[in-house]
Amino acid sequence: MEKEGLIGESLRMIESARDELKKYYEDKDPTHVRQASEKGWSAVALTTDYLFARLGVIEYVQSRVPERSKSWHLFTHERRALLRELGKRIDAVKELETKFGYFAYNLHGWGFYEGAIEADELKEMLSEVEEYVNMIREILPELEKRKEELYPILIKRLEARWKVDEELAKQRQKLMEKYLKGG
Repeated sequence: MEKEGLIGESLRMIESARDELKKYYEDKDPTHVRQASEKGWSAVALTTDYLFARLGVIEYVQSRVPERSKSWHLFTHERRALLRELGKRIDAVKELETKFGYFAYNLHGWGFYEGAIEADELKEMLSEVEEYVNMIREILPELEKRKEELYPILIKRLEARWKVDEELAKQRQKLMEKYLKGG
């Protein structure tokens, strides 16, 4: 896919989300709001993954984690950690990290899973999602110029995140075993 291909796909997802909202305004079926929320979130996630793919991070994940060898995405907490790391070095990315957390919580959490977002509020958020996609489009050339510098920093942060994930999984396992045995 050409360079703008995934950015274009994200913008198409936003339009599809807006179409879902139009359906909601016509028939008042709340399923449309949930679907619109998830499409908005998908645009955010895809665009963020595209940013990290352009910096080589996705390819690294594919090479290091066998079960993700064909996966072209990061997990939400990985995306946030990497955006935070970039934000320490590039001021414009700080805002991306904040917006990313906002979208994860509101679109994915409240909008899709909880079904608790109002259609008018979602309509505004979809404009914000479009701004987010365009911010990444604008900052990407600068980040790509700094890829050689940023890549090792991002990989180090990702591996640190994986260690935390591994430790948390061990703790959860111990807790489950304890309580399943009646403790």
